[in-house]
Amino acid sequence: MNEAEKAAAGLLYDANYDVDLLKQRDDAKLKIYTFNHTAFTEKEKREEILISLLGKLGENFVIEGPFYCDYGYNIEIGDNFYANVNFTILDGAKV
Repeated sequence: MNEAEKAAAGLLYDANYDVDLLKQRDDAKLKIYTFNHTAFTEKEKREEILISLLGKLGENFVIEGPFYCDYGYNIEIGDNFYANVNFTILDGAKV
């Protein structure tokens, strides 16, 4: 069982040496950096970034920056969602 499979199963895992998980985290960090440095007035661009980052997004969502997460793809957000500033999700597994 690799480290990602352990995380998905809710088991103890070590993401610090797994090449795939490190790349996935780096990819997410780049998207998060871009999101957090995009003006709040650029709503469409910010939405596109979140769509590319997160696993599922419902209708009518707002995430104020800054926003932080580990991987992004493990996060599922429903309809009518609002998150205020400094929103952090640790998403080693589904959230």
